[in-house]
Amino acid sequence: MKKLTTLALALSMAIGLSACGNPHQSGSFPDPSAGVQWPTQTINVICPSSAGGGTDNTIRAFTDTWSQQIGQSVVVTNYDATPVAMTNCAVADPDGYTLVCHQNTAICQYVTGVTDVDPKSDLALVAALQYMGENALIVPADAPFNNFDEFIAYAKEHPGEVSVAIATGGPAQFLWGQVMKECGVELNMVVAANTTDKLTNISGGFIDCGQVDVANAKSYEEVGKVKVIGVLSSTGESLPEWPEHWSTLHEQGYEIGWDMRLYMWAPADTPGDVLEAINKSLEAVMADETVQEKLALQGARAEWYDLEESQEIFQKEYDSIMSTGKAIGISMVE
Repeated sequence: MKKLTTLALALSMAIGLSACGNPHQSGSFPDPSAGVQWPTQTINVICPSSAGGGTDNTIRAFTDTWSQQIGQSVVVTNYDATPVAMTNCAVADPDGYTLVCHQNTAICQYVTGVTDVDPKSDLALVAALQYMGENALIVPADAPFNNFDEFIAYAKEHPGEVSVAIATGGPAQFLWGQVMKECGVELNMVVAANTTDKLTNISGGFIDCGQVDVANAKSYEEVGKVKVIGVLSSTGESLPEWPEHWSTLHEQGYEIGWDMRLYMWAPADTPGDVLEAINKSLEAVMADETVQEKLALQGARAEWYDLEESQEIFQKEYDSIMSTGKAIGISMVE
């Protein structure tokens, strides 16, 4: 990690932030199993995106309930960029009161050199939390392929001609890197960073394929604007609410998955008993019906894992992203 303190100060001055939280504050939440009094003051949860965005919404879906359960205010602080958010957590006091939440974008941007903060060594993992939902692969309605197998066959016949939507340094770039690596195809990665750009360009025939949330995929397919050729899933199994002709890539015979979930980190030197206390306090939060309902409305699923399970989940994803980045030549990490 390079010059984190300087970077944090510079970026904090350049980029504005907003914060809001639950004013409820009534004392500490001792965790006997951890042997530590935590929390005894307001908790700051850093979000690496603007207020009202997808990541922000999934964080705020549980912070009010968390605040009520632990008896302390939980404040969400927004930054417009991942490097700023991760850096400000990495250089904070390791006392358990400054945390950051993000998806595997944090790993992707470290591997590609967008940020100097290595979420594995410069931060301490607190928990793997909610699964952010399945994504569908959409193609133009008149595309010459109707499933993922046909898509791969077509791409092999037209090397470098089939375009796929990505955000530079983001998870989609690694997803398609994994596809190229596993399936032996050459794809043309085109920048279309957000869902609106993907839907517009793919339905208009300007980009051949991209992944979007299942709700948007379903609505666009129902009006004949796109076709769904497969679904990226963490379990590999189709869900009953999907159209009957939809199937996951695993069901089509491809070991290509999608495990986008929310992680929570603390500064690297945070004591283990504090990490344990924070992690344990989130178990009841994710079991709360209100939290589950809020996340379900966003297409997400509330989940909680203990420290050991969380580390296993994170390490597997970290290793996969690192390997893919090197395989497709975009890794800046030796």
